[in-house]
Amino acid sequence: MLYDIPHGASLSIVYPAWLRLHLGKIPGRIQELVKNLFGTETAEEGIEALEKFFVSIGSPVRLSMMQIPDIDHDLILDTMIANNVGGNVHKLSQDDYQELIKLFR
Repeated sequence: MLYDIPHGASLSIVYPAWLRLHLGKIPGRIQELVKNLFGTETAEEGIEALEKFFVSIGSPVRLSMMQIPDIDHDLILDTMIANNVGGNVHKLSQDDYQELIKLFR
């Protein structure tokens, strides 16, 4: 563990970024998910609605909201790679890891 962040708070940071990363891979599934959850027309609107929901309950949606400085992003990236963070169906590439770090900001 790198930071003392509650598990749910870490998920509220990761999940919207994960959805955005996978928009190009599984757009239909993401669209169906957010339409069922929020009634939105587009996947991006649904992801934004998810972020607004998380913020409304006091949960962070960016690393900066947990006072994690940009300088730590390489450490986070290295930890994700070392821990083999990735999906079961859509494996993460090196570029995917980099993109997630950008989306966490």
